[in-house]
Amino acid sequence: MNIELLKSLANATNSDSIMIIGTPNVCFIARVDIDRDNIVIAYRRTTDECKMLVPIDAKEKLPISLQGKCSIVYYSFDLREREGYVIGRNFEEILIGFLKSFIEPNTEIGVPFRYIDSALAQILHKYWKIKDITKSLISIRAKKSYEDLENIAEIFRFILKILRELRELQNHNIIEEYFKHVAKIVNAIYIEPLAISKDFVSIYTYIKKGIYRLSFKVSIPLSEDVKRIIEITDDILEKLLKNVITGSKCSDVYRNIVSRLDMYNGKNVYIDVCGVGTEVCEYPSLSDFLYGDCTLDSGMALVINVVLRKLIYLPKLIIVKEGIVVI
Repeated sequence: MNIELLKSLANATNSDSIMIIGTPNVCFIARVDIDRDNIVIAYRRTTDECKMLVPIDAKEKLPISLQGKCSIVYYSFDLREREGYVIGRNFEEILIGFLKSFIEPNTEIGVPFRYIDSALAQILHKYWKIKDITKSLISIRAKKSYEDLENIAEIFRFILKILRELRELQNHNIIEEYFKHVAKIVNAIYIEPLAISKDFVSIYTYIKKGIYRLSFKVSIPLSEDVKRIIEITDDILEKLLKNVITGSKCSDVYRNIVSRLDMYNGKNVYIDVCGVGTEVCEYPSLSDFLYGDCTLDSGMALVINVVLRKLIYLPKLIIVKEGIVVI
């Protein structure tokens, strides 16, 4: 559990108390690998205390490191009496009881509106003054530790190594072999063929390892023509990104990539951007790159997918530390 993150979030939003609900937020702050929307952290800034609400069937998944950091309340929808557990007929009923035991009614609670529905928001509003902290929460999640950034980079390096080896295989074996090798290092993997031809194989990959989710599209060349296209594009992209510095405006980076690649590919290039984190695609997204006030700040991890000729994909992982690391 990272109490400092909770404190930073409460201070950044000037909230007396905050409630963090569901994945990916609880995953990131509590460092728990539980895919649940009905797991909650409440934090009270005045006393620097936190309390967690956890489904009883997820009890075994909570790491020992949480003990002593947060008081934990387990709950069940089973109406039989169970000593030490909160029991209720629905999640809203349990949640309100949990919050009332920790946060005084009519005080202010910072809540990420993006992760709750309107019905729950109305119930919360009956008892507390609630305000939206979604933007601040996403901003905090976007900044990973150096250890987390290195773990993400290692996953990507390992996959690129596998892809290089798979170029020697026959077409019909590639997807099966790719799945077999990648599955050895991750908690969960989903692979979908996007295109299979005599010249290349394109694959969508979703990976879950620990608290992080990584998704990207990649093509394996099966002909010398496609191999050459990918190699030249890769070289151009590598040189471009190595000249990017921390603090660069995202929209400038995007425009530079597109204009340079268009010169070689004849305006037949599309760029997608996906932040790597506890969601499949989080901050910064393509819209953040193009229209937001996004800058490449330390702690970020993102995948830039270059799409050539509509079905040939070249992914690049960008890690932002003191400078920019391109993988």
